[in-house]
Amino acid sequence: MSQKFPTDEFDSVAPHGGRHRTRRTARDRVREFLRIMAASAAVGVVAIIGLKVADGSVQLNPADLIAPSSSTTTSVKSTGVTVLDGTTQAGLASKVAHSLLDAGWNVLTADNLGVTPEVPTTTVYISSAEFEAASKTLLKTLGKYTVEVSGTYADPITVVIGTDFK
Repeated sequence: MSQKFPTDEFDSVAPHGGRHRTRRTARDRVREFLRIMAASAAVGVVAIIGLKVADGSVQLNPADLIAPSSSTTTSVKSTGVTVLDGTTQAGLASKVAHSLLDAGWNVLTADNLGVTPEVPTTTVYISSAEFEAASKTLLKTLGKYTVEVSGTYADPITVVIGTDFK
């Protein structure tokens, strides 16, 4: 279809100038979009945190960042604890033992007590009076229950879960 025409003044125009760039691919456009989104998210997070601090809803206290030295709590929590379930609820002793483990206690065992009538009240038994401080710390984790000194159980602290356990 094209025909050969004689050369005229339009054929002698200089080639256009300007910058010559490589064509952008779809991958380049996606990368640019992701970089802009990441930068926007970072600016947004910094702005939200800055506004919360300026508003006073978040208070930064450097003293809270330093962990208190609790050598007495650590030694108290290393006391052996046995959990016995005196109810008919399946898995209650295990659940209580796991919550004590999560709180840092040294749980020796968790088992069912195996009594036919359910135990009505939860009681913490200590084998001697030297474990009284440990039992009071345990009650902070466990709840408000009675503590008795008894030689019935060999472990330092034995928690017998009753039907009143919450």
